[in-house]
Amino acid sequence: MRNNAGEIGNDFELTRRLFSDTLAGMGESTARKWVVGGLCVLAIGVFGVGINWGLPSHRIDPILFGPGAESEMNSVNAYHLMGAGIDRLAGDMDETGNVAADVALHPLGDRSQPVTLIENLHGVTIEELVREGDLKLGRLVAAVKTADRLLDDADQSGESETKKDAARKRSIKTHRAISEYLKAYNQKHFPGLADALQRDAVSRARILRRYRLYSYQPDEMITFRALAMMHPGAGDFDPKLYQYGGLWVYPVGAILKATSLVGFVTIGGDRAYYLDVPEAFGKFYILARGYSAAWGLVGMLAVFAIVRRAAAGLFLPAAAAVCFVCMPVVVDLAHEAKPHLAGTAILLLAMLAAGKYVDTGRWKWIVWTAIACGAAAGMVLSGVVGLLILPFMSIRRRDCSKRFAGVCFIGMVIAAAVYFASNPYVAIHLFGNREVLDSNFANTSAMYIRGPIVESLLNAARLVAVGMSWPVAIVGAGGAIAMLFCKRTERSVGWLVGPVAVVVLAQFSTYAWNKPGEYARFALFADVALMLAAFFAVGRFVRPAMGRVVLALVLVGCTCTYSFAYERGFLRDSLADDSRMRAGEEIAARLKDPGELPNLYILNEPAPYCLPPVDLFGWHMVLLPRDEQESAEGDAGTLVRVSDGVDVFDPSITPISWADKSFEVVAAKGK
Repeated sequence: MRNNAGEIGNDFELTRRLFSDTLAGMGESTARKWVVGGLCVLAIGVFGVGINWGLPSHRIDPILFGPGAESEMNSVNAYHLMGAGIDRLAGDMDETGNVAADVALHPLGDRSQPVTLIENLHGVTIEELVREGDLKLGRLVAAVKTADRLLDDADQSGESETKKDAARKRSIKTHRAISEYLKAYNQKHFPGLADALQRDAVSRARILRRYRLYSYQPDEMITFRALAMMHPGAGDFDPKLYQYGGLWVYPVGAILKATSLVGFVTIGGDRAYYLDVPEAFGKFYILARGYSAAWGLVGMLAVFAIVRRAAAGLFLPAAAAVCFVCMPVVVDLAHEAKPHLAGTAILLLAMLAAGKYVDTGRWKWIVWTAIACGAAAGMVLSGVVGLLILPFMSIRRRDCSKRFAGVCFIGMVIAAAVYFASNPYVAIHLFGNREVLDSNFANTSAMYIRGPIVESLLNAARLVAVGMSWPVAIVGAGGAIAMLFCKRTERSVGWLVGPVAVVVLAQFSTYAWNKPGEYARFALFADVALMLAAFFAVGRFVRPAMGRVVLALVLVGCTCTYSFAYERGFLRDSLADDSRMRAGEEIAARLKDPGELPNLYILNEPAPYCLPPVDLFGWHMVLLPRDEQESAEGDAGTLVRVSDGVDVFDPSITPISWADKSFEVVAAKGK
């Protein structure tokens, strides 16, 4: 009688042979098409789940406007909460033509001390004055009720639009009259209150605008700000954003325009419309994320082709493609309207073209490689590292010095032409107005601060492991070292991927000190390179076919284990009851508690990505200094902060993603 291990091994080998024979019977071309088709279906499923996560909507209004949300919206101040009123109070989003799209609109000044964002001081209310017998206010209230009744009658009786407009104007006029009377009364009896109320109104409007237009991902809005800064009718297509290249910004704009023609989205110059209907703006995010996910498909196909150059058959290339699709960092970026996944996909295409040049030495592959390198930088500026491919592919080909110089020079010229063709305003500003460029790049450079070398390297290693799962990272690092000392010639593509990955990893590590989990996304290309090294090593050094299958499945299983929580997080945030809504309800419960002071202490400017929805009409909101993380330097209250822990070995957390964020809501003891 055979033992169980032998039975399992034989059954596994039989299944593998049956699968191989089936593919062989189909023919290489047909089998490849089926495999690639299956991979595309898998990728669409993985990238498509929860793609509508964290979008702006009206469902947070009951929390933002407090328990009396309905009465607030119908009150005399309701017109301030409409889109036009919010936008007018908050101020323009592009007040100067020389400010980049990623620069804060209304930056706060000194952050070394607590900043009061909303005081929520209150004077006498309408009800209190009426109860005290204010006759004039009583007449104004009666006029408001009469005007509102006439407006309702006009709407319900089917009156002409002219009469409806007249009734609507009368209603607005009476509401404004009572609001101005109350404002004048409070200004007379409570000096300074009017200024405080105005400051609160402006601050509240800016917060509302962020909650109505921004998603749960802090950087996604940058693309739409860049598009909003263009004025195509006047021939101005300057996005005032140059880290995200023209190959990202312009196609997103084209996608929005094309889908507006079929009625999926509404495009207009009136920002107030989107403030009134945030769900309409949310569709923009879905389309831009779809563009990123489409490039994820391209990246998957490129990984399949790269591994297929080094490994015979279809199984290892297919497993590598699945591993790419399911890596946590890829899953995350495929769900975000950001160009980094697209830039990496184009770099992988450049690797394929460079490999063709190494094999054939034909000039057309120099051209295609250079085009891809220029396009990678034209998609996202960090893609400029792809220019290293040009000299390394010539070195790998063992070109003579004259041909090496020609490859580098012509390749650089072509790449530069592609970059500036897709980013013409970079060239224009280089030789003209450099203020916008300086604004854009200064804002980016402020995010990158060097720290202690050892701590930076340790955090970089931790974040790389988070991005691809630590088992795959370890196997990939070991595979890269083993491949380095391998003398066989099939490693040409690996030699092209390696130098670029080393530079990316060096830059990533230099600024990794004290960076949170989300920084891991910037090591995407290095993650992909390590994953490729793992599969190269399996294909090169593991001889038994069953051993290759087992190791490949283990690598895929590890990435799936660590990416499942990301998929779950995006799915949860696409539903109504997400983590931010639950945290918002917890914060609202504290405000209702008579034993709690209405002081809310926060660590970042209020926005949907870093603060759950809170009652803007009930909390005294204070922004703490940047270095204050534990307690408030003031009265007791409630402190809210994002939980941003990174645990390499815990597959249930999602440190890279902004989806399904958890928040700490704790008591602040104060002085």
